[in-house]
Amino acid sequence: MTIRVRAQRDAASALVIEIANTGDWIDSPADASIPALGIGLENLRQRLARYYPDRHEFTTEAKAGWAVVRLRLSSIENPKS
Repeated sequence: MTIRVRAQRDAASALVIEIANTGDWIDSPADASIPALGIGLENLRQRLARYYPDRHEFTTEAKAGWAVVRLRLSSIENPKS
C-alpha cells in the first residue's frame, strides 16, 4: 500500500488537503456485520458542517487505482477593527 499526503493553498487562498492510498474505495460495506465502516467519515462531515459552515468542500473518490479524500477550507477574512 502506498499513501500520499498533500497540503497546499489554491489560487483563492483556500487550504486544500488531499490524502490518498492505493486500493479500492468502499462506498458501503457489502457485509452488514461490519458496522464501523463509514462512521469516521460521517463524524468528520458533521464536524466540518458545524465548525466550517459554507466554507468547506469534502469529497471522496476512486481514481486510477487510488482512494482519494480531499478537503478544501476557505480562508477566513480578518474582521475589521
